[in-house]
Amino acid sequence: MNISSTWTVVLAAGDGSRLRSLTTIAPGASIPKQFCSLRPGPSLLDHTLTRAIAVSGRKRTCAIVSADHRRWWEPLPRRIPAQNIVIQRLNRGTATGILLPLLQILERL
Repeated sequence: MNISSTWTVVLAAGDGSRLRSLTTIAPGASIPKQFCSLRPGPSLLDHTLTRAIAVSGRKRTCAIVSADHRRWWEPLPRRIPAQNIVIQRLNRGTATGILLPLLQILERL
């Protein structure tokens, strides 16, 4: 595999509704699962970004996130370049979550 031409897209814009009972904190607020950890340590998203960066490098790793989840994904620019964070204004499902970053990647090529 040629790492210099490989891109990874990390889908992180979902609401995590199927696991909501596991990701609700004491005051009743629900945190999307990708920003939670199943045990002490980094979040599921952090683990996924680590694996993605190992495949394609920092500069060719993109993450699609939801505008509504800004408070949880704002630290991402420390992991990947800010221009590689694709913000989905409304959740429109997985197909849109894949298509939006792919179109942005194609514009750069």
